[in-house]
Amino acid sequence: MNCPNCGAIILKTDTACKKCGAALHTVAEHYADNIQYRSRFGLLFYAWIGGWRGSHLKHLGFVEDAERMRQSHKIGLNIFTPVGWINIFISCCVQIIECTKVIFGGYRNDVNGNPVRYFKPSGQ
Repeated sequence: MNCPNCGAIILKTDTACKKCGAALHTVAEHYADNIQYRSRFGLLFYAWIGGWRGSHLKHLGFVEDAERMRQSHKIGLNIFTPVGWINIFISCCVQIIECTKVIFGGYRNDVNGNPVRYFKPSGQ
């Protein structure tokens, strides 16, 4: 949302504009109307398919964290060596941990602050 006076970007938690100081009583009302829920089932699917590559983080919008996870867990073509098998085992463990975090609520919001839930609240 932008400030009606100066056009500066306003966050959900702001009560006044940081640039011009205008009181903002409509920010909470604006964000309450524009909540987009993320499906925890969809997030679990992404974590199950590519949790070791960070595809679930990319789905939530955390692109830098997803890229960091992808870079740290490369399997490559060395699967015929003991080091390759160790890398596959570590990637599988990371994937199990990420799926467990998704199931038990480790990811509560996406990058925009929208909630991640199994089901939408009734009446929405």
